[in-house]
Amino acid sequence: MGITATSQKIIELVGGAGNINKVWHCMTRLRFDLVDKSKIRQADIKALPGVLGAQIQSDQFQIIIGPKVNEWYQAILPQVSPDADRPAAAGKARKGLISLFMDTVSGVFGPIVPAIAGAGMIKGLLAGLIALKVISASSDTVVVIDLIASGVFYFLPFFLAISAAKMFKTNEYLAAAVAACLMYPSLIDAAKALASHAPGAVDTIYFLNSVPVSVFNYASSVIPIIFSVLALSYIHRWV
Repeated sequence: MGITATSQKIIELVGGAGNINKVWHCMTRLRFDLVDKSKIRQADIKALPGVLGAQIQSDQFQIIIGPKVNEWYQAILPQVSPDADRPAAAGKARKGLISLFMDTVSGVFGPIVPAIAGAGMIKGLLAGLIALKVISASSDTVVVIDLIASGVFYFLPFFLAISAAKMFKTNEYLAAAVAACLMYPSLIDAAKALASHAPGAVDTIYFLNSVPVSVFNYASSVIPIIFSVLALSYIHRWV
């Protein structure tokens, strides 16, 4: 049984596409937010080829797949078209804010973990080569390797914007545009000037002389872009 056929079986065994509020994945697991968990046929899911385990944890139904989880996710996603505004089923307990926040962050970070892990491994390798004096810390080689590794972290808001857009079911290009606003040089330079106590540096700029915009370096930040894309998802639907 191939991944496509197995993914169809998984959807059937969790109660059908109509029982799925959201589906996402982390590094090894498919994660489902379901309307009615009583419809799960957990024993049958565990018996499917390629499934390493299944459990209900933190109000999610999790299916353990392993390193190929993204392939399974990509096979399931086209078959699931849940309405983002579907109301919760009657009697379904509301998640606590902390649990909801952690689920959201894990869902956003899951797809971009390979990029972050790869960049981290390059940084670790670079640090080892410098420590062993294989290459000089002041060499051009270090500069090139460092920019390869650090680019992911510096421009992290863009990666998070795309991932969050998929999770919140909004336009990915608009989400990237929001990240571009946060990363625009005018704001970044103002934040650097403030951090260095440069003459004339300000901690707030004003839109229309009345709306305050805090000066902050959003490079490598996490929470601001996630909440920005969450707000975008509602504004986009309303507009």
